[in-house]
Amino acid sequence: MSGARFTAYASRKPFVLMLALSSLLAAICAWGSFRVPQGDAGGYVLNFGGLSIFAICVLIALRRLLRTAPVLEIDDEGLRWPWKRLVLPWSALDRAEVRQYGQREVLALWLADAGGSGIDRRLRKIVRVNREALACDIVICICNTNRRFDELVEAVAARKQEVRTR
Repeated sequence: MSGARFTAYASRKPFVLMLALSSLLAAICAWGSFRVPQGDAGGYVLNFGGLSIFAICVLIALRRLLRTAPVLEIDDEGLRWPWKRLVLPWSALDRAEVRQYGQREVLALWLADAGGSGIDRRLRKIVRVNREALACDIVICICNTNRRFDELVEAVAARKQEVRTR
């Protein structure tokens, strides 16, 4: 098993748009809260509620824009999600398959041990949910990243030998 290291970083464009739109809407809600007629409790609740929601969106967008760590790394040790400090070693994987969910292509992975022993407990929870909802153990979609899907498939195939396509 060998190949070049695959590293995917989150795309900044969606979060720049989220920041701009949320800031604008928060400003409109703040301005509107001063324009509400005296005694109109509904107007205050609506404006301050909107201000709170959009302010949270601004904070989320800023946090994501300031995060510089990769969202997914693939190397000879396995698949790694650095921002969650999760590692899935190659020895824990049984097979990989390209699947289509709606308009998105995803990489579906199955674990060698159906019980998920040898992997992090947080990853076991994800596996349990995915088995029920998606009929596979782990799903990787790299939409909104700086990498293409075929690069992901090549990186996994270089280490796992076979990635089936439908």
